Amino acid sequence: MVVEVLRALRHQVGAGAHVVHCEWNSPTTVMPTALVAESSPSVGAADGMDVSLMERLHALHHGVPSSEDGVHHAVVLDGLVDALTAMVAGSRAWQTAVEEVFPQARRVPWVQALLHDALMAQRTSSHDGWTVRADIRSEGARFVGMLGESLQWVHHLEPGCTSEDGLYAVVNAIHRGDGKVEASRVLLTGDAVLVKGWERFVPEVRALGAAVDGSPASWEHVLTTLLACA
Repeated sequence: MVVEVLRALRHQVGAGAHVVHCEWNSPTTVMPTALVAESSPSVGAADGMDVSLMERLHALHHGVPSSEDGVHHAVVLDGLVDALTAMVAGSRAWQTAVEEVFPQARRVPWVQALLHDALMAQRTSSHDGWTVRADIRSEGARFVGMLGESLQWVHHLEPGCTSEDGLYAVVNAIHRGDGKVEASRVLLTGDAVLVKGWERFVPEVRALGAAVDGSPASWEHVLTTLLACA
């Protein structure tokens, strides 16, 4: 079914269209690049990274083994103060389907898009405390937390999460990072109801690409960011 939908889309936009794709719910593990750099890259290692070590750390981080349909991608997170690499899990079936229909497509990890927004906010409106970029929907939530241009936190919540679940995750991360919640800000896309009450704790909760009714439910901002990262 996925291939058929993608072929119908290709029929509308043309085979040579500029295509960017992303898996929204991809589990991600971020680690220091020096930790996983191969001193003597082995055959099959990607960009000098010890992929097998990264996969083991990813499995340990999330507490689950890789699925049979799973595929992992090593991504260097450029633009950060620290040299970091992300291991992103995804669906092999989805990747194969996209590459079959749009071989020119560029894959952008979700964490990279969130980081892009947080970095742009810091560079256009400098902030001394934490900047949390959050995308929260009924299907789950994804977060990155920055202090200046240094990544502090990457997190996700499963489908069915509540406003309290998201707020607890953000507040707990800031406290563990020795930050001050009252000096933080949250940049948001997703469902407005899932951030209800956050303003009692976080002084700035700002929607990115808000819809006409004022809710941050629009995907337009997310898609624009993905294009900017490609």
